[in-house]
Amino acid sequence: MIKYQRNVGTGENFGVKGPTPLSSLPFFDIVSGFIVDSMHCIDLGVMRQLSTLWFDSSFHKEPWYIGTRANEIDRKIEQFQPPSNITRMPRSILTRAYWKASEWRAFLLFYAPIVLKSVLPRRFFEHFLLLCQAVYALQTTCITQLELFYASQHLNEFVLNFETLYGRPHMTYNVHILLHLSDSVRNWGPLWCYSAYSFEGCNGFLLKLYNGTQSVPLQIVTSFLLLKEVESMGKVLMQNAHPRVQQLFDTVVDGFNATKHVRRVNGTVFFGHGCSRALDLYEKDAVEQFLENPVKDQAIFYHKAVYNSQIFLSINYRRKLKRDNTLVRRSDGSVCQIVGFAKVESHTGCEHALCLVRKCVSKPRLFLQGYFGESRCQIKHVMSISSEFAELTVLDLSQLSDKFVVYRQENSCLVCLLPNSLERD
Repeated sequence: MIKYQRNVGTGENFGVKGPTPLSSLPFFDIVSGFIVDSMHCIDLGVMRQLSTLWFDSSFHKEPWYIGTRANEIDRKIEQFQPPSNITRMPRSILTRAYWKASEWRAFLLFYAPIVLKSVLPRRFFEHFLLLCQAVYALQTTCITQLELFYASQHLNEFVLNFETLYGRPHMTYNVHILLHLSDSVRNWGPLWCYSAYSFEGCNGFLLKLYNGTQSVPLQIVTSFLLLKEVESMGKVLMQNAHPRVQQLFDTVVDGFNATKHVRRVNGTVFFGHGCSRALDLYEKDAVEQFLENPVKDQAIFYHKAVYNSQIFLSINYRRKLKRDNTLVRRSDGSVCQIVGFAKVESHTGCEHALCLVRKCVSKPRLFLQGYFGESRCQIKHVMSISSEFAELTVLDLSQLSDKFVVYRQENSCLVCLLPNSLERD
């Protein structure tokens, strides 16, 4: 504001229009009273700005420029296998002008820390890691005071050194706003709680609620209330309806064809016909040891399941997919590979939905860490694991806590842990 006042007489414009009327509101803090939207500030802001500096040919004389290695980076990006939680598959860095916000988020948290290693000059890469680790920590489901302190420290270091590395002209408003991220999380919760992703994602739904250009708000309200009334009445009227009638109703209300072959067992949804066969001795012993009860010899096996709105697949799933929903982290922190799912029945008639997995033989190892100034930055969500897995074990699906973005190499595998399972693209 002081600089603005000094330059009023000179006619120079630095993008500041003047004081806002909101600053005079009683009991309102103009700084902490506004939350930071990670979608526009970080993903479409700082991350997109950094990529322009790194890859745009107008900066070809700068020490940070790596545009000549774009094809090498693209080859690495193509090897990533995201889970179904990430809607968009990774695309070429050359098409970044068309990237959506969620693609910039995935690039920041998962792809860039791996593909830019040994490509981006070391001081710029380690400076970038400060942003990567801090934003990841602020996106997690639960964050401790210590993690919040380190995230704040990393962001302060990142912003303070941004001008030194990239120059004053690139010290944008979005870069400055990073200094307020940790306070925003401290006051209002993790970044995903109030990011614009959930609101932007509803725009497509709203577009379907009206036709033409007349009385659009009224059309949206009327259509929405009508839809909710149909759903409410359907819950009552469909309770005793024939399954095929229920399926038809769900298809009409949801707007897509319901899956024909679905089996629900205690909160788990199995997809497909399933394969009915007898448990072998090892499988039966593992199942009974886990349940601490004897079970019937016959079981039904599946390769696809949904639990807690998360899609899980076995390694024997028939379709060859570019995604990976087979690697998961257990609640104890170990990494497992899903072999299959089984519906077993005890002698008392109780049904159980179980997951058959193989545990990774070695503990996950940190793949990235750097030192920038006095800050030591460990990228804890990017890990290297062995490609070897131990003998078969049995789990309940509630024990599968997290999923990974997978980057496979010849003798090992890099996995990037998702910060949370709640936020959607």
